[in-house]
Amino acid sequence: MEIFVDLEQKVDSLIELVNTLKASNNQSQEETRQKDEKIRELEGKIETLTTAVDSMKSDLEERQKKQDTVTEKIKSLIGKLESVER
Repeated sequence: MEIFVDLEQKVDSLIELVNTLKASNNQSQEETRQKDEKIRELEGKIETLTTAVDSMKSDLEERQKKQDTVTEKIKSLIGKLESVER
């Protein structure tokens, strides 16, 4: 009979261990799900920021071209004024 009691205790211990492992696994899965959700959120923000930066770069390039054009026109006008003054 003692062998059955010992065997029952071992089975109970194993069942408890399995339940503990299941709980730990469920917790790990939930943490993974939450982290995956956070990663997706951050990836979305990165995409938004990348688009904004690209747009600002494009705007800056366009403004620089306009500024260069205005600078050239001003230089040309100054050159014409200098030639008239001489």
